[in-house]
Amino acid sequence: MLASIPFNIPNVMKATRCFFTFSHHVFTRGLKEEENLDLLSIYPYPSDQRAFDVTRFELSKHLPQIVELLPEKFCYHGGYSRYCSCKITQDDGTEIVYQVVYRVWKERGKMRFHIESAYPLQERLGRVKKVNFWVICYNLLQGKKLPQPAK
Repeated sequence: MLASIPFNIPNVMKATRCFFTFSHHVFTRGLKEEENLDLLSIYPYPSDQRAFDVTRFELSKHLPQIVELLPEKFCYHGGYSRYCSCKITQDDGTEIVYQVVYRVWKERGKMRFHIESAYPLQERLGRVKKVNFWVICYNLLQGKKLPQPAK
């Protein structure tokens, strides 16, 4: 899936379009050794067999809104030049710590954001370094070095 969203990046005179793509990891999970799943439960991606996950699938329905609201979300370093955003409120009012992992790059003048994975965290988020979404966008647009994780 591809989404193209215009953002008004601070200190940039015009709206900038960001292109978002989503991996099948947002609605699948890794296979467990002891699992014996039928073929219909396995997502048919040749080089990366994964199990379809109903919970991840239901949560992934929030991703379009999460992507549109990324500037307002708490973003942090996920390691390996990845950024994360989390916490969503479900329709019933319960809050879920939902880790959305994405990487960014510029290709042929386009700002690309690829959501590599998204899943509910089973435990509290530890100490992380906050990253301003606008700094990521501005630096990417200007060809500057992207924010790095704390060492």
